Amino acid sequence: MGSTVLFKEGALTVNKGGISQGELTGGGNLNVTGGTLAIEGLNARYNALTSISPNAEVSLDNTQGLGRGNIANDGLLTLKNVTGELRNSISGKGIVSATARTDVELDGDNSRFVGQFNIDTGSALSVNEQKNLGDASVINNGLLTISTERSWAMTHSISGSGDVTKLGTGILTLNNDSAAYQGTTDIVGGKLLSVPTLPLIWQVNTLISITAV
Repeated sequence: MGSTVLFKEGALTVNKGGISQGELTGGGNLNVTGGTLAIEGLNARYNALTSISPNAEVSLDNTQGLGRGNIANDGLLTLKNVTGELRNSISGKGIVSATARTDVELDGDNSRFVGQFNIDTGSALSVNEQKNLGDASVINNGLLTISTERSWAMTHSISGSGDVTKLGTGILTLNNDSAAYQGTTDIVGGKLLSVPTLPLIWQVNTLISITAV
C-alpha cells in the first residue's frame, strides 16, 4: 500500500502481510489476520481499531504508526527502532516487542492487556502508571523504567537480564515475581520496598529507603 487509505468506518482485512508506506486515515477496523504488516511512518489522522490475530504481526517504525486508534493484539506488535510516546490503548493476550534500539514510553490505558512485553538488548520501555503495563508479564533484556509518584505494588512477572530504573517520589513494592530479573536496579528517587531475597544490585542515588517486607 503506497497511497492514502481512507477508513470510513469500514473494515480492511490483511491476511498475507505487506508494507504500508502511504497514509492511513479515518476510523473503522483494520484486521491483520496473517503475515507481517509493516507500517512505515506516522498516521496522525488514523483512529481505527487495529486487530492483530494470532500468528500475525504488525511492525511499526513510529509511535504514531497506528494513530490514535486502539490496538487489539492477540499476535505480535513489534516496535522497531522507535522513539517517543505510544499513546494507543492495547488489549489482548499477544506480545509487544521493543527491538532495534527502541526507546518508548507507554502512555496508553492497557488495563485489558494480559499478554507480554519483550524488551530486547539495547531497547527500553518506560511506564508511569500501573495501567500502562496492564496485567502483562515483562521479559526485560534491555531497560525498564518505572516512574511513579504514588504507591505501586508491582505484581507483574518481570524476568530477563535487563536493568530496571525507579524514578519518581512514590513507593514501589516488588515481590518475588516482579523481581525475577537478573539485571541492575537503579533507584533514582522515592522508596522501594522488597522481599529479602531479591536478586538485585542496588545503586542508591538520592532519598532512598530500601526496606524488606
